[in-house]
Amino acid sequence: MKMRLLLRIAHRTGDQHTIKMVETTLENMARGGIYDHLGGGFHRYSTDPIWLVPHFEKMLYDQAALATVYLEGYQVTKNPMFESVARGILNYVLTDMTGPKGGFYSAEDADSEGEEGTFYVWSDAELKEILSLEEYRLAYRLFGVSSEGNFEESGKNIFHLSKNYDWNENAVLEVKNLKKKLLEIRKKRERPFKDDKVLTAWNGLMISSMAKASQVLQDPDYLVAAQNSANFLKTHLYEKKKLARRFRDSEAKFTASLDDYAYLIQGLIDLYEADFDEKWLDWASQLQKKQDE
Repeated sequence: MKMRLLLRIAHRTGDQHTIKMVETTLENMARGGIYDHLGGGFHRYSTDPIWLVPHFEKMLYDQAALATVYLEGYQVTKNPMFESVARGILNYVLTDMTGPKGGFYSAEDADSEGEEGTFYVWSDAELKEILSLEEYRLAYRLFGVSSEGNFEESGKNIFHLSKNYDWNENAVLEVKNLKKKLLEIRKKRERPFKDDKVLTAWNGLMISSMAKASQVLQDPDYLVAAQNSANFLKTHLYEKKKLARRFRDSEAKFTASLDDYAYLIQGLIDLYEADFDEKWLDWASQLQKKQDE
């Protein structure tokens, strides 16, 4: 959120130095291991200066916030990399973090098979076994693979992209086929636990992000996702003009807090600006009155 604020202020004041600083940070994050180069979306955080080794948990609120930052970064800089990353985040949410009725799930754990990151990392030997020589050489060049690995003492590799790699190569057929193959193999692994709670506040954030994406990228799929989430919340988490905090196992539970009201109201306003359906403004107004109380 700090980057988003910096970007907006710099854009309005014409501060090219700050815009370039934010652009560089966004590029470095997207190149690092904190970004999932196969499945899209960002892991929770990294503590090294090049964003290489993440805590592998994936949180819905991170996806919402970062997608919005990359969308606004794309608007300001016209950097096509930022459009690609925003789509990667949002498509991950649509594919892996959206329930059958439209509510967005909360998180995916970092651990599987009893260890952190197992689902996401690769050994050099495994890649040599599953890939052709040509594919392996491409993976070696793209993802910085080595026999020593870069993930603690495991000898396994976190995929990341070097500064010498041109992001536009992601559109090359050989690269797309390699990523598709690796993703299909990864899907056969034991997946980290998915927290399928639907939280009102975090869905509000994601509604804002999806609505904005539908405008910036002119993609109706993102608008439909925002509408579906809003309809889910109104159907399952709003009763007698009172908002609930979370939904899971067919049960809405806990009285909503300030952040639930604030983020959902903002999401509904952003959704109205995307589809001009006044029912979202009407509901936002009702929620605001309750929040004021």
